[in-house]
Amino acid sequence: MDAVLKIANAYPVFFGMALIGTLLFVLKVLMLFMGGDSDASDIDGDLDFDGETHVDGAESFTLFSVQSILAFIMGCGWVGLAARHEWKVGQGQAIAMAAGFGFAMMLLNAFLMGKMKSLNSNPRDDTSSATGQTGQAYTNIPERGQGSGQVEIAVGGKKQVLQAFSVGEKIDAFTPIIVKQVDSTGNLHVEKHQI
Repeated sequence: MDAVLKIANAYPVFFGMALIGTLLFVLKVLMLFMGGDSDASDIDGDLDFDGETHVDGAESFTLFSVQSILAFIMGCGWVGLAARHEWKVGQGQAIAMAAGFGFAMMLLNAFLMGKMKSLNSNPRDDTSSATGQTGQAYTNIPERGQGSGQVEIAVGGKKQVLQAFSVGEKIDAFTPIIVKQVDSTGNLHVEKHQI
């Protein structure tokens, strides 16, 4: 404990950045995984904390988010502390090394968060290619005009569960289906598929 206090007293700025940055970063990540936080902020200050984030490729790489800035602070603190205490480099060189590593952490965090958010992007990007595709009913689909159900079908190279309407009779769950039409809203109109 005395060694930690000695380091903290010798390099208070780097120590504070490392400690506070790490604690806040871990808290932010825990909130993200528990579903209590969705950070899609950008440099313009647009914040979205409602958990309803839908991103496309252009929005998925957000460099200036709260989490990315915390990654920068955390990275700066630890590398600055290591540079001064362990590697015994000068103040200016330590600041440059810390800033460079912090920026790299910021980029890595933004990239990884963008990849995670793209996993939650709207799966119904292009269902128009589903016409003629076969799959199976995921739930019961009522007869025409009585409501909708869901089907499991491969669209765009991904197996997806999509909303579907029967073009005729009721279709029971797990029955093979074929897509006859895709309407303008992306809903599938299906019928039983005779194999």
